[in-house]
Amino acid sequence: MQKTLGKVMLGVVVLAAVIGAGLLLGGQAAHYATAKKQLAARNENTAGILSQMNTINVGDVLPDHRFEDLESNLVWLSDLLAHKTLISFYYPDCDGCILELEQLQNVCRDSADYQYFIYISSTDLQSLVEDREKHGIPLRIFYDHERAFAKELEVYTYPFNIIVNRDGLIEAIVGGALEESDFEDIIESNKVAGAGQS
Repeated sequence: MQKTLGKVMLGVVVLAAVIGAGLLLGGQAAHYATAKKQLAARNENTAGILSQMNTINVGDVLPDHRFEDLESNLVWLSDLLAHKTLISFYYPDCDGCILELEQLQNVCRDSADYQYFIYISSTDLQSLVEDREKHGIPLRIFYDHERAFAKELEVYTYPFNIIVNRDGLIEAIVGGALEESDFEDIIESNKVAGAGQS
């Protein structure tokens, strides 16, 4: 009787382990499939946006532009590109932009990680200062006066992200919010290349 009970208990434990493993692997497979679909949709969306813009493409050199920082200093974009850098056009009240900032905060381990990210907005300077303080993010945020740079590039969707190397050569364009893995890739590639040498 005890042997039979032991076999039944062992069978239950094995079955539970098999079911648990199946659920875990099934969940991971579902997550992978969902992530793959989201990436495909994002790429399709970006391709559609770029076909309407006809201003920039991967492989182009991003035009230079002079911005005002949140302390009212004038700065040339080309002077900020010491690394592989994300340039993101955003609005503080845009849901995708808020999500993107949250993802960025999840990835950056210290204030040095933020040096690879530049955010540009045509929202007034005071609102940008308040937004940076609200999120507590040590980001480099620049004011695009009267949307001059956004208009030059024909950016009309937010967030809109451009990844460039230190020479301003466009490596990637994403018409939509980035994910944690995108931010991680930028930080990691800069760290592999060495600070200031990417």
